[in-house]
Amino acid sequence: MFRRKPKTRMQRAREDFVKIRQQADDARKDIVQQLNRSAKHLRGDVGHLFDGDDRASRLAKELEHMAEDLEKRTEKRVGDVADTASSNVWFTVLVAFAIGVLVGIMFKIMKR
Repeated sequence: MFRRKPKTRMQRAREDFVKIRQQADDARKDIVQQLNRSAKHLRGDVGHLFDGDDRASRLAKELEHMAEDLEKRTEKRVGDVADTASSNVWFTVLVAFAIGVLVGIMFKIMKR
């Protein structure tokens, strides 16, 4: 009885982009958490194996630095990709419109 209007390609593409962005964000968070867990484990449970040596502490610090760096760079790049995707969509629509206008003018000229 009441039918929903089918989604346009643009709407489906935006939904897909949101899903992909969410999956990338989840993966980034998981990797950062795992790096931080590994650093904590290295300091706590494994650190005693390196008695008198600060290699475990240095390695743990490096893992934490990697986690911070990954989080900062990934957030920036995801934002850049989102901006690029949205600007390219409008550019593509503009180009398609311009081509449509040119083809329309050509058909009108050919019809005369």
